[in-house]
Amino acid sequence: MTLEEIWVRKPDFLYVPVVYSFVSEYDRWRKYIYSNSFLVSGYTLMNNKYPVDFFHDIKKNGYMIGDSGGFQKFSLGVNINPKKLMKILQKYCNIGFILDTPPNIKLNDNMPAMRLQFDKKNFDLYLQETIDMTKKMLELYDESNFILGGVIHGVGYDTMRRWYDAVKELYDFKFWGVAPKPSDDIFLVIKTLKYVDKFGIKDVHFLAFSGMRFLLFARYFQNKLKDIRISFDSTAPFGKASIRQYYVFKDFNIITFDWKRISYKDTNLVDIFNKIKRYVEKGTLLYKFWQDILNDQFKLEKESDISNVLYFNNLYALQDFIKMIVQMSQEDLRDIIKVKYRNMNLNTLESIFDKDDISLYNRRVVRREL
Repeated sequence: MTLEEIWVRKPDFLYVPVVYSFVSEYDRWRKYIYSNSFLVSGYTLMNNKYPVDFFHDIKKNGYMIGDSGGFQKFSLGVNINPKKLMKILQKYCNIGFILDTPPNIKLNDNMPAMRLQFDKKNFDLYLQETIDMTKKMLELYDESNFILGGVIHGVGYDTMRRWYDAVKELYDFKFWGVAPKPSDDIFLVIKTLKYVDKFGIKDVHFLAFSGMRFLLFARYFQNKLKDIRISFDSTAPFGKASIRQYYVFKDFNIITFDWKRISYKDTNLVDIFNKIKRYVEKGTLLYKFWQDILNDQFKLEKESDISNVLYFNNLYALQDFIKMIVQMSQEDLRDIIKVKYRNMNLNTLESIFDKDDISLYNRRVVRREL
């Protein structure tokens, strides 16, 4: 499959899971990987040795997306060489993003729940840094073997437009990443979708999103636009797994289970599955994963095996949920949103979205209406 064929076949609503610790033992976990897309940070690639086979297999059959590491550059205060980054992204990924400097100020150092504030004063400085780094990456860009995407920052239409125009002037990127903050603000998600559409962008990736609410609203309002494809990544599956939590979806509710912290030697995978099996339908990715694990009599050999099993549980539960909402009609999506989020006035959101320029609307006024 050529790169162009992969790009053309990209689904219009694609969840891209973030690479987790299983990749360091790829041969052992290979048969349980049903996803054909993953996202990996360029910063992580530059500081870890991963099996080449994993990246080769995903690149060949799906989408290996490389986040530039701009957030790590900002949050950790580390230096990333844009040319070195470009080389490693083109080696391991078939789609990736430019190295950016987010125009934000850290309000705390709590990871992953870091609070950020838009730095309007130094916006031009951050933009210029991004432009300079992008120019260096473009010097090594091999268009025949890699798709390089731009990244948009800003708060509101004006700053996002300035950033978009400045970066687009360097190269006519066809794939763009956006990261509205806070990521659980539905109003920001809707505004960003509208701005992306006004910019003429047809392929957009939402960086670091999670939550059922985002998925339902994003899919609903995506259907109101023409020919726009959305992809997004989420750290939720491994974030929960790392603290021994796993979940399933039932009737548009997420049901979370805690696995008590005991040694892997005393952990029975049958017991883990028994807690959720009444929620798991046959034929789903989640069901297939558990059947494979249990039929193989998979042996837990170390503590990290438990979190890897829970990671795959969460990954496939989320992917099954997304598959379900993608197959739903617009009317059914609307009904679910109205029932599940009674406090959110969908009519108000739609009236804003349908206006030619939603940047004219005051966010606080809208919040009162919601």
